[in-house]
Amino acid sequence: METILNFIRAALPWVAIGLFVGVTLSAKNVEKKGEKPSGLMVLLSWTPLFCFLLVALLELLDGDLSDAAVWLVLGIANAFLNTRKKSGEQEQA
Repeated sequence: METILNFIRAALPWVAIGLFVGVTLSAKNVEKKGEKPSGLMVLLSWTPLFCFLLVALLELLDGDLSDAAVWLVLGIANAFLNTRKKSGEQEQA
């Protein structure tokens, strides 16, 4: 079981980064077309934030404050980009 947890701990940051990049680029394409993002796209845009925060928490519990801070900052950046898009949509309406 410990091996599986180690694998998840090692793979989760890369999954989060991939989701972050993929969803951000997809959202840019939707914005260029002038369409409103679907509910699935909105859900996917918040998924990397939870992955980043989970990784930060795992690193914090391991005692690695430096890595925890990096993942926390990435999570905050993701949250900022998600809320910025929403506030931009409200200003246009």
